[in-house]
This record gives sequence, structure tokens and C-alpha cells, in this order.
Amino acid sequence: MDYNDSKKRFKLYKAGKAWLIAGTVFLTLIGANLAANADSTTTDTGNNSVQNTQTVPNNQDITSADADQNNVTPISSKADDKNQTETTKGTDETVNEPINGDSNAVESNYTTTIDDISSKSDKDKDDVTTTAQADSNNQNSTSLNTDNINKDKNVSTETSTNNHDDSVKSDSSTPTDNAKPDGWNADHTQYTQDGQLVTGVQNIDGTYYDFDENHNLVKNNYVQSQWGDWYMFGDNGQVVSGVTPWTGTYYDFDPVTYLRIDNAYVPSQWGTWYLFGNDGRIVSGVTQWAGTYYDFDPNTYLRVDNDYVQSQWGTWYLFGNDGRIVSGVTQWAGTYYDFDPYTYLRVDNNYVQSQWGEWYMFGNDGRIVIGVTPWAGTYYYFDPHTYLKVENNYVQSQWGTWYLFGSDGRIDAGVSPWAGTYYYFDPYTFTRVDNQWRSGYWFDNDGKIVTSSANLSYLNVKFAYERKQQAINTMINWMTEKIGKVSYSMTYRNGPYSYDCSSAVYHALAAGGFLPVGSNGTTETEFGDLERHGWVIVPASQARRGDVFIWGDRGHTLGGDGHTGIFYDDYNDIIHCNYAHNGITINNANNVWEDDDEPIVTVYRFNGIL
Repeated sequence: MDYNDSKKRFKLYKAGKAWLIAGTVFLTLIGANLAANADSTTTDTGNNSVQNTQTVPNNQDITSADADQNNVTPISSKADDKNQTETTKGTDETVNEPINGDSNAVESNYTTTIDDISSKSDKDKDDVTTTAQADSNNQNSTSLNTDNINKDKNVSTETSTNNHDDSVKSDSSTPTDNAKPDGWNADHTQYTQDGQLVTGVQNIDGTYYDFDENHNLVKNNYVQSQWGDWYMFGDNGQVVSGVTPWTGTYYDFDPVTYLRIDNAYVPSQWGTWYLFGNDGRIVSGVTQWAGTYYDFDPNTYLRVDNDYVQSQWGTWYLFGNDGRIVSGVTQWAGTYYDFDPYTYLRVDNNYVQSQWGEWYMFGNDGRIVIGVTPWAGTYYYFDPHTYLKVENNYVQSQWGTWYLFGSDGRIDAGVSPWAGTYYYFDPYTFTRVDNQWRSGYWFDNDGKIVTSSANLSYLNVKFAYERKQQAINTMINWMTEKIGKVSYSMTYRNGPYSYDCSSAVYHALAAGGFLPVGSNGTTETEFGDLERHGWVIVPASQARRGDVFIWGDRGHTLGGDGHTGIFYDDYNDIIHCNYAHNGITINNANNVWEDDDEPIVTVYRFNGIL
């Protein structure tokens, strides 16, 4: 028989659990084109899944009796059944579950694709393609909880009823060309499941992909899933886990839930730990975390441990071995520093109490201080081993010199008690004074004050010396206070606005207590007055501060033939009231003496008792 003159029809028969297809041949007078449509039927026998594929031509005839025998409702009878209880929602609808979804969800359904019947002829209206979709691999129920994927599920077979057009013939089912093979397309950008292109997050080949509303694979983007959660998909379209670069920074995604990790300090896939902030971004710089502060390197993002670093604000902070910001006294770089417990900034140039109650001094560079150190207008000494302030002790400084520090830790000056006796410490150098008279006492060669009866004469001498020095200072101060305030006059010589050379010296001697108050005279009478009040002549070459000079031959010094004044220091400077400068000035004795034609010089020094 000519192949074109014959037509096969197929019927379904059930042998046990297996569906068999038998074909019958009908002679036709009209040539028919064979339509090759793949109809896959899965037979579950135990644990083995067998897939049988048959080529079904157009006008496939499945009788009601055959369907009833095998408990399958054919499409022709479903079209007339108005009371069918379950109808599939449509060919484009896919059931997807969020994380931890229901593992007992329906796993398979029959989807009926209906062509535009209204636009076809009566013959075309009979061409209805019924596609049986049975997915025992749970591809319609998507969940990112992989523990639920491989569970055994009871497959519920649903048949869809076409109630769109009563003109559909129950005994005629013509397949269309809309069905697509399951799996990836050629360029791996779309995926077909149960004959339909998928959208949303899908479990494929043991991982997850996302497809947009146009069924295209989402790559390198952070998107919201159909159940509201957000996921990151990489360059290959697969869902991302672990630390991942994105939009110029890094994020971390949980390896189990694939959700973004926010506000947590977690290990990466490489074993290193990173902190991710409230917005999920990787953290750098000083950051508050777990009730304290940490610093994360801006280049490596790793936590900074045991380092003193500059923050993003420019201030410097110390972070300890556990990465926490440091406060209080802390050992660092071979010494100790203190960090304020409120600002965490380094304490510089201050004497502060530590966290354990002791007080320490920190210098201008923040380092803890040892040795003699200036502070608050005086000096203190800090022990080089304990760093504590030394009190009431005589110690050697870092320069080798010795100093006494009192009960409050301050360096001592003047007469100070120590080790059962008294010592004297110079008020300028703070060093101990030996073999000198100070403050009315004699301090011997060991620095101790002398109090024995055998040495009382020394005390008397010392007292006289001190009184004399005080009188000399008072005498010279009388002269210096009038520099620039008085003029020279031999007529109005007794002040208060003018003096001559001898009247100025007489007033100064009286102010110092060397002459009685109100004493007055001339250069000629000055010789005798000085000698009567304890002054003695000394060599001019040995003149020193407080000595009085008279220029001119004794007996011939009146008027312009004589001149007098006081030695201002031990370096040949004199203070005198003179005509050349019209007042009291300080000048070099040699220069003035030469200008006066080098007259005879007589120098007196006080050697009496005041």
C-alpha cells in the first residue's frame, strides 16, 4: 500500500503500571503529512525511571473507554465536563517557594496549551494540544534550602479543563509547534522547563539561577526574588556565596541561605575575617562594633591588631592584641603611653592617674617619664623602674647631679631637712651647697649645717656677711632706681630731682645703712666719713661690687677736681651721677677714668659690722 494512502491511529493501553501504545491503520483518500511530536511518558517501577518516547501523528485518538480503564481523563471528555474540580492556572505560571518552603508542595501538573481557536476554521478548532507535565525532580517548586530538594514527594496529577470554547471536538487533539524542549537554549541565556521558559529564581543543575520577566538569565546583579528576598548572581548567572566584589566594594553572602550578611564579623571563604556594616558593605577604618571600636585596614580590610594608626578623621588611636581600641596606661613600642578613657586619644604632657590608681607623668611625646622632669613650674623626679614620683629622697638625676625632692615630690631649694640634719640647696641650680654661708648658717664640706659650739663663730661671721650683702644691694638699688629720673646739679645737689656725684653717694650709703640717715658731704669729706664707719682702702685692681671709689688727690678734690661713685659689679662697671650724661648712669670705669685724665684713685670696701 502506498504510504501516503494510509494513516495510523494510536490507542493507549495499560499493562500493569506501563502505558503501551498500539497503532491502527486507516485507508485515506487524502494525503496527510506526518507530524512528529515527542510524547514522553515516565514509568516509575521501584527506583528506576524509564522514559518511553513515541511519535504521535495528528488526530491522535484516545477513547473514553481507554481513558477510564487507566484512570486518565482524556481532553475530549474534559472539555464537556463542567464540574471538574481542579484546573491548572496557565502555561506560563510556575510555582516557586522561598527559603524553607513547603516540601510537600504539588510537584507536577498537566498544562493545556490552547491556540487561538476563534481565528481558526472548524477543522483547526479541533486541533488542541494536550501536554502532560510530570516533573518528579521538583523543578516547579524552587527553594534555596537544598535540604528540601531531594526529598521523596507524592506526585499529584492534575488535568486541566478547557472551557474556553464549546466547539472544541472531544475526539480530536492536534498538537502545535509551541512546545519547546526542556533545558538551556544554545547560548545558555534562557531555560525551558515543562515546555515553558522560566522566570524568577530557579534550582537548576544543583545551584540557583535567576531569570528576568523576559526569561533572560540575570548575570552580575543583586536582585529581589519572587518571595521578596534579595540575592546576588555572578558573571555566570549562578547565585553567589562568600565575599564578592560588587559596585566598587565587597559584600558577603551566607553559604547556606545565600542572603547578604549585614552587621557581622565573619570568616571568608579564604579563612580571613572581615566586618560587614549595616548596609552589607565591607568595613574599613575605625568602626564601632560589639560595644567598643576596631580599625580595619583600608587596603586589606583586615582587622588592625597591636598598632598605633591614624583614623579616617586624622586622629591617632592604639589598638591592642585583640583589635580593640586601647584606653588607660598601655605598653607599646618598648615604653608606656596613656590613652584617655573617653576620647581614646594619647595623653601628652600631663600627670594622670592610671586605671589601677597610681599616678604617672607623660611627656610631650606621650611617653611615660622617668628621671628629673619639669612640671607645673618646678621639677619632679620619677623612678626609672617603677615610673612613680619620688618623694622625700635625695637622688641622682639622669645627668649625674644630685637633688633633694621633698615630701610633695617637688625639688627642694634653700635650707631643707634631710637624714636628721639640714642642707642648703641653691635656689637656681638646686644643687647642694658645701663650705658656704647661706641663710645665716654655715654648711660644711659635706653640705651639713654646722651647729656645734666649736663652730658658732662661723655662724656669727656668716650672719655679718649676709647683712653686708643685703646692705650693698640696697645702696646700689637706690642709685639704679633714679637712672633717667634725676639730673646733675652742683647747685641743687640734695634732690629729689637733681644731685651731684658726692651727694648721690652719701644718700645711697645712708639708704644701705652704712652712714647715718641724713648724712651729707663732699668728695673731700667723704674720705674721713667712710673710714669712721668701717670702710677700708683696698687696691683698685681688686675692686668689686659695692666698693666706693674717689678720684682725685685727697685734700684737693672739691668742685671739678674730684669725682666719686660705686662699683656696680665685679667687672669694672661703675654707677655714678655725672655731668657728662646729666644724671645717674652706669659706665665702664676705665673709659671714664681715662676721659678724666687718669686721676688718682682711692677704693674703699666695707669691713665693719652693721
